[in-house]
Amino acid sequence: MAISFAVRIISFISEAWVNSPFDPPSPAYKVDFKGDNRTFSKDMENASYRTVQQINFKFDNNSGDWNKYAKTGITTERLTNRNTGKVTYSTGQASVSGITAKLDASHLLGENSDWIRVLCEGAVADPLIGVAPAVNYKFYVYANKQGKIELEGMHDGYPSFEVYAQVNGGTWQNIYLFEEQTVASLFPPMEIKGVYKTRYII
Repeated sequence: MAISFAVRIISFISEAWVNSPFDPPSPAYKVDFKGDNRTFSKDMENASYRTVQQINFKFDNNSGDWNKYAKTGITTERLTNRNTGKVTYSTGQASVSGITAKLDASHLLGENSDWIRVLCEGAVADPLIGVAPAVNYKFYVYANKQGKIELEGMHDGYPSFEVYAQVNGGTWQNIYLFEEQTVASLFPPMEIKGVYKTRYII
């Protein structure tokens, strides 16, 4: 019998607006970036995000396979003239080229013990700032035919991260939730190391 699993890795900024960590074009200006203004959410259709990466696993009586997709959110910059109060906005969207996934290892013989492990990496920077540090993560995502999901790796201390999994298109279940630190934690290196979570979702 065929069975499928999906694992989704999401990064998001909790605040509504975040002051730029870089100096404005002149002291007369204040630069802010729009956040996602939310807490953890399984509302995959409506929850705002910075990056999304999903790995889909499928096992059947003969073997197994996996595929991937990724997307990035819209970046909005707000530039405020402190002297006049005039506000202007700029928008951009980062490429998904910095979000990658590749097969790390697998055991696929059409048995109940079949499994697949994929290396997922993210390095996506603010498209409106040429020197902006990237949102970085590196996770090994494992799924086996019996419904065991494992997440292992590291990531930046900013922004927030959430990882969910589902079986056969069902309800999303928590795998890993991380509440962001400060914007300074976006800069290298990745501070949050030794992440390891495991859960049976069947």
